[in-house]
Amino acid sequence: MKKFGRLAALLSMLLTVSLILSACGGDNSTATPAPTAASGAGAAPTSANSPVAQGKTVIVEEQDFQFSPKDITINVGDTINFVNKGGAAHTAQASDGSFDSGSTEVGGSYSHTFTTLGKVAYYCKFHGTAAGKGMAGTITVTAANASSTGGTNATPTTAAAAGQGATVTVNVEDFQFTPKDITINVGGTINFVNKGAVAHTAQASDGSFDSGNLDAGQSFSQKFSQPGKIIYYCKYHGAASGSGMAGTITVVQGASAGSSGAASPTTMANMTPTVAMSMTATKVMTGGFMTGAPDSVAAADQPAGSTVIVKHIHANQNSFIAIHANTADNKPGSQLGHTAVKEGDNDNVMVQVSPATKAGDKVWPMLHIDAGIIGTYEFPGPDAPVIINSNIVMQQITITTVPMTVEELDNHFSATDITINAGDTIMFVNKGARTHTATAASGSWDSGDMAAGATFSHTFTTPGVFTIYCKYHGSADGKGMATAITVVAGTPTP
Repeated sequence: MKKFGRLAALLSMLLTVSLILSACGGDNSTATPAPTAASGAGAAPTSANSPVAQGKTVIVEEQDFQFSPKDITINVGDTINFVNKGGAAHTAQASDGSFDSGSTEVGGSYSHTFTTLGKVAYYCKFHGTAAGKGMAGTITVTAANASSTGGTNATPTTAAAAGQGATVTVNVEDFQFTPKDITINVGGTINFVNKGAVAHTAQASDGSFDSGNLDAGQSFSQKFSQPGKIIYYCKYHGAASGSGMAGTITVVQGASAGSSGAASPTTMANMTPTVAMSMTATKVMTGGFMTGAPDSVAAADQPAGSTVIVKHIHANQNSFIAIHANTADNKPGSQLGHTAVKEGDNDNVMVQVSPATKAGDKVWPMLHIDAGIIGTYEFPGPDAPVIINSNIVMQQITITTVPMTVEELDNHFSATDITINAGDTIMFVNKGARTHTATAASGSWDSGDMAAGATFSHTFTTPGVFTIYCKYHGSADGKGMATAITVVAGTPTP
């Protein structure tokens, strides 16, 4: 009896300790709890437009220049962790002043827990406005277990394992897949739906599936019956190596692999960042592999005129350089002109633009692939912007004041001896009826053929005396249609 009494007392003590430990757990509202197993296979992945369980954390990526997802619905007590995945500083701040991250540098993060019901507009003070324009979004805070209020919300970039036989939808957008990295069980199906404005494809790098051309609104479904990992891509805007518009599909064995069919929470550990088209840097090829240096565009601020000069372009395939106007919200807009560029390095590429630029304008030299009818520029269409890591290969430049003008007449220049300061620009304007050129005798630069009315600008950076001639009506030794330009050291002419 004494042994039994001691055993009963010991069991009672263990039960008390267990209850105390249970009561003490789960007091960190910023922690991401383990997912609750769903009943049966085929549970839907967690998405940002469905309320998450109270006390969970949702990750919002700050990209260049948007939030992803931008519109979020959460429960009271949930936390949003804003993580800067871009290439520039951003902020996350409420329009009503209820929270403000301050400047978050690249790789930094900021968390805020929401304790009050309601809808909050938020924005980046560097790239958006409190009115919801630009880099901005909304956060809807609901009561725990309440139904979602809906709204247009972004899909997480990584889909959790879908149950056996389940179908996952992947949006084919301009110019990314959303989600881009998917885990499904053997027997699962992916439905690719073109939500963009241009044609895309969804095809496996190993050739196991190929949607063919998908126009806007069209879809393609593929069932996966073998475990493994597959790289897939759009042949117009990505590469079989996984660069550009591409992603991965991981096919697992389902229950035998330990998958309950339940969705995993979106965390830093399982989230693959997807950066929206953002005006900065490089890549995408038509089903090929990038070799050597990445695609790039380098241009400088330059005087007004009917041409824009792009100093250097590196292209990993034959491409086009297009000049886009600037919109009111400081983004690329309508096209002003374009010209073809060859694979490799291209220097001092001249693009005719219409209408002509004027002082104060901003324009965007942008690299486009040649993916449709080779040699024919098709945009909007298959000749989409070149992209690396979902960033467009482009650069914004500013058009400066009108430079000194030298007229090309039939058959002489309007000024034969010119003196300027280093840093000054001369714009050559063909006022004649014949084709002319403005060509440096040294061979360092050449306007190319200039038809009647065409312009060409060149900035002189080095002091010295330079002979400029028309290759049709003059010569490099200064005879015929030629002029001498003396460049002196000093401050550029205002």
